[in-house]
Amino acid sequence: MVNPVSDTDAVIAIVVFAAASIWAWWPKGPRFIVDERGERQRVDHWNRGEPVYNPKTWQQRVFEEATFKKQRRRKLLEAVITVAIILGIAVWAGPLLGGMIVLAAMFVVPIPLAFFVIPPLWTEIRYQLGDQGIEGAKVLDKKPGPQPGREVVETQKAHGDAQLASEAEALTLLNSKN
Repeated sequence: MVNPVSDTDAVIAIVVFAAASIWAWWPKGPRFIVDERGERQRVDHWNRGEPVYNPKTWQQRVFEEATFKKQRRRKLLEAVITVAIILGIAVWAGPLLGGMIVLAAMFVVPIPLAFFVIPPLWTEIRYQLGDQGIEGAKVLDKKPGPQPGREVVETQKAHGDAQLASEAEALTLLNSKN
């Protein structure tokens, strides 16, 4: 009996499936946009061509960066201290129990290392490399300038840039239409 599916057909099917999966999950637009206030925003995903994001001001993003940085480093320090305590107990108790604790520590230490040290260490490495996809990512853009105050608007009006009317001018215009 002849196998109707050859190895080449199977490889082609896997490649097509992988390409379709990558295409489906690939971002459809830029990861960052500039909102109506002129602040840079990270796009979570796109819905019907419109960016969906959590609007945050520059100051909120700086606060979030500082908060998450403190939390990440605290987790990393706690994990390293835990592993150091386990190793310390193993070294101290090893000679007392004839090396059994050392042997047990060789199998026990990798578990907290894998679950408690490596994830926060990996996140801290991503932060240091400037990855913008993590919570509390580095704020790489400059602080936005202040919003124009009354003096700036009045100066623009005096130069004819803003086309704003004073209260008296507005009342005159309204009364002239009546």
